[in-house]
Amino acid sequence: MGKISFIKNEIMKTGFPLEMEILSLLNSGNWFATPSDYYFDSDLNIAREIDIRASFKGKKKTSDFEVHPFLAVECKKSETHAWVFFEGRLKSGRFSCTGQYADFIKSQNVGSCFHLLQFMQSNLIYEGKKCVSMSYKEIKLQKIERGGNLNEIFEAINQVVKYVSFEIGNYLDSYINRKFDATSCVIFYPIIVFDGELYYAKLKNTNVSLRRVANLLFVTFFRPKYAAHRVPFLIDIVTSKFFPTYLADLEKKIDGLNIQIQEIKDIQRSFIDELQQTPQKTHKRDF
Repeated sequence: MGKISFIKNEIMKTGFPLEMEILSLLNSGNWFATPSDYYFDSDLNIAREIDIRASFKGKKKTSDFEVHPFLAVECKKSETHAWVFFEGRLKSGRFSCTGQYADFIKSQNVGSCFHLLQFMQSNLIYEGKKCVSMSYKEIKLQKIERGGNLNEIFEAINQVVKYVSFEIGNYLDSYINRKFDATSCVIFYPIIVFDGELYYAKLKNTNVSLRRVANLLFVTFFRPKYAAHRVPFLIDIVTSKFFPTYLADLEKKIDGLNIQIQEIKDIQRSFIDELQQTPQKTHKRDF
């Protein structure tokens, strides 16, 4: 095999072609997507990057009260390992997307639970997900002579969670400094797109039931700098073939969120006005 052929073959084994495919799909639709977006990993004290960041172009703005959705996407491919996620024995409704959104009220660190998203958690795309997991395993599909389990799942989860934490921290600072509209809300959807075999497993005693799925919800906990304790992050694991369908459903949910915000905008405006009249120094965030 010549050098050029070898390089081409090695590229096709990676998730990079998938990344370009997802990037193209997003940019041809209702999103503005960019590859290799920067973030700073404060745990490792190094600069890193995520595969894709995308902002929603959506419909023409009709009100100041609206959600600004972003996607944080990692793309993975495996021909040698199946991804198996185990039943979480929990309902997605028990967990909010606490670590994934920023708004003015949250930035003020007040005791209130009233946020733009508080009344609409159930419609944040996660409602109705039957496959919810908090644990996983990469299973070899064939014997491999070189290397071992690279733990691609952990790496992907780590990337999207730390990237979202970095971005939300920046947006909260913008709200604190009044550089972002107080009537808006920013939300990030962490997504791992997987080109490979994805399974959902249930364990009962010594029996294992296994079924192949196209999409599941993974719940993990992480303490970002803007939180006093660990908070949940809800990550969608989506197969590459199912991603267009998933994206269309997500866009419908986003439109629904903005409709709901209009329904509570008077209450929200009153609460924000009261906060803005309060001296800013009384609302410092804990880091």
